[in-house]
Amino acid sequence: MREGDSTTTVSLTRATLGYIEDEAGARAFTIPVDIARDVPICPDTRSSGGYWGDYDGFLPVQVDGDRVRFLRFMTNSSRGCAKRWTFNAEHQHVHAVSYWY
Repeated sequence: MREGDSTTTVSLTRATLGYIEDEAGARAFTIPVDIARDVPICPDTRSSGGYWGDYDGFLPVQVDGDRVRFLRFMTNSSRGCAKRWTFNAEHQHVHAVSYWY
């Protein structure tokens, strides 16, 4: 979901889902956690705002008891948006992070 009017940054949030059960019954709740705030983006010039790149994709790669290891792939445009073309833009770099959750 896209929120806000920014065309130069993107923010990512995940939510942890929980349940509380009491005499009134079970109730669900979420705890939002910011993953990244105001990450610079450098989209190409295609219509509909252009392609931003794969700014946050992740895969579960290992399970150990109640923990899951994820690989997270992110496009990094922190060096600024120097040039934009129809199907490409500079500067876009992809990096990956591995973490347990």
